[in-house]
Amino acid sequence: MDFRKKAWRRAFRAEELAEPGGIALSLSHEPDVVLAVPIVFPQHRAMLALGGVLDELFLDGDGGPATRRYVHIGLSFDHRVVNGRDAVLFLRHVKDLVEHPERLS
Repeated sequence: MDFRKKAWRRAFRAEELAEPGGIALSLSHEPDVVLAVPIVFPQHRAMLALGGVLDELFLDGDGGPATRRYVHIGLSFDHRVVNGRDAVLFLRHVKDLVEHPERLS
């Protein structure tokens, strides 16, 4: 909850991810890897999983074919410390930042 409050206030520091109780990132950047379920190590509270970048065919606003890139994200977390609803809200926020990186600054 402290991380979430700091993130909303934009007071979260990158160094806090390395502190005990932080969040670690599991990168599975091979294009064919769409799902990874990382183990949460004792010094962490959660592991964010980022799969490989994939291309998707979709219909654009005019009904014509187009492609876009996407990734699968997931989160393994310690239910003794992290509430599942908060984990989903965190993932939605990460998704929003991936889709709109200009919001990071």
